[in-house]
Amino acid sequence: MYYTFKICRSEGFEVIPKGNINLDLFKLAEKFEKVKVKTKVILVVEVDGVRTSIYPSGKILLRDCDEDKAQEIAAKLYNMIKSGVTK
Repeated sequence: MYYTFKICRSEGFEVIPKGNINLDLFKLAEKFEKVKVKTKVILVVEVDGVRTSIYPSGKILLRDCDEDKAQEIAAKLYNMIKSGVTK
């Protein structure tokens, strides 16, 4: 799965998948220990100490981390997604 990676306006990074993804955020939430918000439209979790927002479209926002850490977390999340949390 390929994605684009760009800096968002608020001290973080935005990861956008190429292609269509339709995530089941409730199913994905089961894979995390630290779930902050869980709804049909957004999942906010802590991954390796980084606050991470995930949307059904597969878009991910990573806050307050450097680019290397953001890329590492994005790769980890997309591996989870590939393992079967789409609708």
